[in-house]
Amino acid sequence: MHTRRPLMLPLLLLMALAGGGLTRGAAAGVRVWNSNVLDAHTDITGFDDARALGPIRIVGSRNGTFSGKVVVGTGGALRGVSARMAQLKQKEGSGVIGPESIRVRYAKMRGGSSWHRTSKAIYRYDILEEKPPAEVPPLAPGRRQSDRDAWIKMGRAILPIWVTVQIPDSTPPGDYEGTLTISGGAGGGSTRVPVKLDVSPYRIPDPAKWRTWAELIQSPDSVAVEYKLPLWSKRHFELMDKSMEFLAATGTRTCYIPLICETNFGNAESMVRWKKKGSSYSYDLDTVERYLDMFERHIGKPQIVCFAVWDVFLEGGRFGGDLKYESKAVQAERMAYKGKGPEVTLEGGAKQMLPQYSDPAARAAWAPLAKQIRTLMQKRGLAGAMALGMGTDSTPPDATVKLWEELLPGVPWVVHSHGGAGRRFAKRAKVCYQVGVWGFRFVNPASTEKNQGWKRPELLAQFSRDFRSNFPIHSFRYAGEMNIGGGTRGIGRFGCDFWSSVRDKRGRRAGRVYERYPKANWRNLNVNCTMTDPGPDGAIGTARFEMFREGLQECEARIHVASGLTSGKVPDSGYWQILKDRDASILKGFAITSGDYRENFKWYCSPGNAGETGIMFHSKYDWQGASAKLFAAAYEIAKRTDPASQKPRTRPKLAKRAPATPSRPKPPTASRPTRRAPAKRTLEQKLASWLRMAKSAKANRAYPLARSYLQRVLKAAPEGSPERAQAEEMLKELDEE
Repeated sequence: MHTRRPLMLPLLLLMALAGGGLTRGAAAGVRVWNSNVLDAHTDITGFDDARALGPIRIVGSRNGTFSGKVVVGTGGALRGVSARMAQLKQKEGSGVIGPESIRVRYAKMRGGSSWHRTSKAIYRYDILEEKPPAEVPPLAPGRRQSDRDAWIKMGRAILPIWVTVQIPDSTPPGDYEGTLTISGGAGGGSTRVPVKLDVSPYRIPDPAKWRTWAELIQSPDSVAVEYKLPLWSKRHFELMDKSMEFLAATGTRTCYIPLICETNFGNAESMVRWKKKGSSYSYDLDTVERYLDMFERHIGKPQIVCFAVWDVFLEGGRFGGDLKYESKAVQAERMAYKGKGPEVTLEGGAKQMLPQYSDPAARAAWAPLAKQIRTLMQKRGLAGAMALGMGTDSTPPDATVKLWEELLPGVPWVVHSHGGAGRRFAKRAKVCYQVGVWGFRFVNPASTEKNQGWKRPELLAQFSRDFRSNFPIHSFRYAGEMNIGGGTRGIGRFGCDFWSSVRDKRGRRAGRVYERYPKANWRNLNVNCTMTDPGPDGAIGTARFEMFREGLQECEARIHVASGLTSGKVPDSGYWQILKDRDASILKGFAITSGDYRENFKWYCSPGNAGETGIMFHSKYDWQGASAKLFAAAYEIAKRTDPASQKPRTRPKLAKRAPATPSRPKPPTASRPTRRAPAKRTLEQKLASWLRMAKSAKANRAYPLARSYLQRVLKAAPEGSPERAQAEEMLKELDEE
């Protein structure tokens, strides 16, 4: 079991031995201690634990990404702390995981107070920044400090440092060891923390091939508003590129294209530009193509491309019933819009209101665009991926469904609802994808063998509508497994970059982009949880994202085990028990003691009800040992039932030429001179190339990759050469950064 063993480094001793080092603002000294990535409170309470520092322990599998962490703290402010890690070497073997596969990041505290009674469960140090902070300020009580947070001692600065390893799929399995070096400021002192990585032989599939459904929704408007950029500008696309990396890492297969303005996605514009020509229109789909290009570049061809053509403020939407529970602003704007048609964006940016879909004139406006969209999608090989949206607890009326069935015959709909509305809508329209909230089965050790949601024939995913960014961290890790080990294909409607980008007059964060349009409010079905944070140049990672990804990777291992056992090709040698034990431990983490539905759904609605006994279970439980057992079982079964999945990716080999037949030789021709073998690069050329690559990687903040190229230069360049001097200087700059 992973234990928490801090190390106290008194400042005077550190300065005497290293001539300076980690700094602090009070005489309490600098401390370094271990903390479990599923353990939130030890980031803070570990400061007072006097046990010796242990290694950072990481358990992972080939072709996956896994993390561990250690924490640095001091009384007063913490200044000038950074960390670096070179490589991981196999303990018994020749395997090496290089610096290009290792990331070191610094966890920044997220603001906000305790929203539930289990304060120790809140994952406060969640934002993972690539660059070390110049200074970490000491904790100070907020204006609305809760009594639930009385266990947090103020006046201390705390900095969790994360080590994340992307394990190449060709990595030999076994135990790996390395060292994380934590350095101080100008004094140059350092602390060496051992890192131990257990690599399983199981190969995790590429995210694009995952059988677990996981959906992160990208928000173009959130990125534009956050960085004050014109929509669809070159810089806007560059920063959305960063968001797409997170979609790719989770195997997201849905792409949303709003064809109308101001939907619940928070889009100010339609992605198609309309050009008015007398009484008719032409259409510019350039932005649609660029957006699809970006999606496919990172992820591949989407399974669903949803064209949003309807929302709750249009004909057939919510103008009564639950509208009474909405704010006055929502009620007023919704009722003021009643009877109007959708708005679209004209060339130049102005908006044009079109007729309601029940109006015969609507067909003339939309038909040419529908034809153009189908042609585009056929050209891109995406005709079968087309879908229409968005239904919610209110769904498009029959007139709207009929019109779009005439415009795009056979194209189905997407519905994100609480559940019942989607099922009812599916009786009068074709639906290809539903996301719901209520009425699902989740993991239960009493029915592990039959709970295989990933096998469900229809695409049905669960929306954890009440998730928030400061939810207990294991909620994110087990969100996928709760569903595929229950009754659905996975998880849907999580935001990727739906940040609180809208600011008030004083520059304070005031809301998400969809809150600009009260008429499109979906109330508690809004996207309120997002997996990334805004960094200096686009989306950056978070602890909750890393745990969500690790959980999805374990889902794939679970599916390999369950599918192998149900196939009848592999006898049960305790494998079902491994899954049952997982189910039992997951439920303990939420203090769920029965299969009762009302108790079961609290994992995503009110995890605070689990109390410390439940939520802090994983700080004591050997969940990493359980992960190792799962990966080992998956490998044993996969190598028998699906051996091709366990082979590393290889580049396709060129076909060998057939041996020449003994025919008469062809006479030489003057027009085809003999081809020379390419000349080998000189050492100077290699050094120059490596330096160029290092500079490029450094400019793009790919620091581990930059170090890798610089290490090549140092290994090959002669002593005293200008190339060696340049590499040494660049390494110093990287250390300072």
